[in-house]
Amino acid sequence: MGVVVFTEFLLVISQITNYLFMQIYSQKCDVEERIATLKFLHDQVGKGFSPKWFITYHLHHPEELVKPIQETNNPYGYKNRYGFEKNLWKYLPRYEYFERERSNYDAIVKDTRKIRNCILRKGYGVRRVNQTWKYKIPQMIFAHELGKYKLQYHTHLLLPENDKSLNSVNSVENLFSFIRSKIKCVSRWKSIQIEEVDNSKNILSYLNKETRKNINPIDYQNSIFT
Repeated sequence: MGVVVFTEFLLVISQITNYLFMQIYSQKCDVEERIATLKFLHDQVGKGFSPKWFITYHLHHPEELVKPIQETNNPYGYKNRYGFEKNLWKYLPRYEYFERERSNYDAIVKDTRKIRNCILRKGYGVRRVNQTWKYKIPQMIFAHELGKYKLQYHTHLLLPENDKSLNSVNSVENLFSFIRSKIKCVSRWKSIQIEEVDNSKNILSYLNKETRKNINPIDYQNSIFT
């Protein structure tokens, strides 16, 4: 009996040791991936990438097609809560499809390609990104994050200034208004945040904050690097 108990005790100790080792190893890999990604981003700035605009936008979701229902009636509407009637989803047969697509990284990358090409054409006058002999191709970095609740991706974008068309916050807002009118995958409900970049190092660290061993927010397919 004593031998059996001792054997089970050793088994438990072994499992705990393996678990702790995997946790330490995983954290080490996370740190290494973050350091490598941040170094790569800083190298881009060192090679000449000068981000001027930091933009955050969301993609379209069927929730935008349903009128919200006011759930509270606070004085002057202060902090009123809004929701959606659940049985309304049956009128949206593509709801489940979009629910999957907005948490599918490959689908986000596919939609981002359309947005990137529209930015190149309208914002920088570039019709084909591979025609480097014909156009001056602007650098840009896309990063997709799941955010706090890990449900749907949103995108951060770093853009350089264009002296002719993207030289103010208002001009960037006009660009994205145009994109919304042309590309259906961009959200028409959620606001697009546009900020002027004061410190590129802080912004690059922010883009890197969700990087893990198996998760890298940088969109290496659609970003244009130096």
